[in-house]
Amino acid sequence: MVVHAFRPVISTMDLIFRVITAAHAKGTHHRLALDGIAKLSGPDAERWQRLFLKHAATLVEGSKAPDDKFKDFKNHVLHPRDGFWGGAVAAAQRWYAELVLALAKGDWATAANAAGILSHYVTDPTQPFHTAQSEAEGSIHRAFEWSVSRSYDDLKRIAAADAARTIDIPGGDDWLEQVLHRAASDANASYEKLIAHFDITRGVVDPPSGLDVVAQRIIGEQLGVASALFAAVVDRAIADAKATPPDVGLSLELILSTLRIPVTTLLKKIADGRERALVERIYDELMATGTVEKNLPEDDRAIRDLYATEVLGQKPDVPAAKPSLKTSRIPTQTLPPPTSALSRAAPAPGVREVPLEEPARPAPRAADQATPLPPVSRFRGEPAENHGPGQVAASNIVPVVALVAQNDEAPAHPHRSPHREASGLATAAAAAASIAGLSTHRSNAPTAARIHLTPVQDIVDAPSIGPKMAERLVPIGLKTVADLLAAKPDDVAGRLAFQSVTTQTVRDWQDQTRLVCTVPGLRGTHAQLLVGAGFRTVDDVAAAEPDQFCARVLAYATGIEGQRLLRHGDPPDVERIKSWVENARTAKAA
Repeated sequence: MVVHAFRPVISTMDLIFRVITAAHAKGTHHRLALDGIAKLSGPDAERWQRLFLKHAATLVEGSKAPDDKFKDFKNHVLHPRDGFWGGAVAAAQRWYAELVLALAKGDWATAANAAGILSHYVTDPTQPFHTAQSEAEGSIHRAFEWSVSRSYDDLKRIAAADAARTIDIPGGDDWLEQVLHRAASDANASYEKLIAHFDITRGVVDPPSGLDVVAQRIIGEQLGVASALFAAVVDRAIADAKATPPDVGLSLELILSTLRIPVTTLLKKIADGRERALVERIYDELMATGTVEKNLPEDDRAIRDLYATEVLGQKPDVPAAKPSLKTSRIPTQTLPPPTSALSRAAPAPGVREVPLEEPARPAPRAADQATPLPPVSRFRGEPAENHGPGQVAASNIVPVVALVAQNDEAPAHPHRSPHREASGLATAAAAAASIAGLSTHRSNAPTAARIHLTPVQDIVDAPSIGPKMAERLVPIGLKTVADLLAAKPDDVAGRLAFQSVTTQTVRDWQDQTRLVCTVPGLRGTHAQLLVGAGFRTVDDVAAAEPDQFCARVLAYATGIEGQRLLRHGDPPDVERIKSWVENARTAKAA
């Protein structure tokens, strides 16, 4: 008996889509536009698909026009944490109206072009790195997009393995705004995690390897959402236009006979040499200086500068010295007058940013990396002297920022399992470590925790109180830790009459001191980091979710103020930081 292996039946339309995709799609936006057309589900879906595929070149050209022609980069982003700052909604509404108008007129080539352009503004807000702004993300953004482009087929299979997703289109004139706001909010929930799980050191050598399993799942899912959302929007446009598709004779033979590339190259992934060179330049600058300025791509630079000016209230190219809490109404990016009446302005409050300050250091060139590198470590422990023989000294390692969400109540993704990966948000530190190329050494968390400060000790032993400050405090009656804790902050500040010591400064000293006196295993520098990160009491620490807690502490520790405090040394490692939460809970229960 001959047993024939089962092979799934591939429809002619499937083959047509594959051939056209291979012939015309060179990047992620090309693929998303075509994948969205493949997911059309309204009446006469296949006839509409044939029509758009007949104009595939126009469709895919339109899908990159916002990058290549318009260069309206503010319209490619939508930041939920900043009052939905960005121009994606207005741009999508404008091109949706153009699509409906062209469909109603039966101007099919114009409709394909408008649909392609629309796909860009609809799909960008579904991608996490288009929903927030940080230096940590900006430094890896272009390399990340290259990794996604080179991994698209594998990521698409991950998306196909997900449960079927439904894009709900709400009622009302502002339905498109609602849909994009929801998509951006869902994507933004993965922003920090995606930074943590992209390894630029690997990705610049072998792009697909820059995405670990977690990053692949996140992006695979978001690409599936993007194409499904575009399909739902086009279905709605067809319905609003009340258009009927023409009969289009489209055969695989016809497509193959009109190819502009050799058939032998049809199914090969074409890597853009200029893109590779750009990513390598970005990588080299990042490794050498810890940031990207000289080789920052035009679109990333435009978004960074607009964000700094309009959200943070800064002048372009001037890094923030302190977090901005300024609230302002954001003017919409200049657009030709939209033909749709759906556009609506939205307030855009400022958002707190964690800046980065790093000295330059030498690094290997990306082109010299012959093979993918082994996995890098997370942050190491504090004291350099604890490193064993052959390990990298702390003075030779530069910490890199691990940005954390400022809104801890960001909505969870509706399609994502509630189970959190073991690393959680705390692995934002891992992304920074990956960029810096840290040693694989990782110090152990403390095995025995004890209280390191008691009220009877001299005031010089309290956090932030050095010998010189102690000399000023003793004459006004503050000799011990207990004296400091019992004092009134405004009275201390007034009696010191020292310009740099304010009432808030004294409160910080007291909160730091109470933490060290209460939480086992906590030292003075640790308490300074906790207060700087917003955890001022043992209750704050005990109530914290460990991953969020760890990420916030690391974000502060790797910022300007934290690095000044640490004297540009390494932050505590992940295990040590998490141990403070457990120790605080133990102290409260005692």
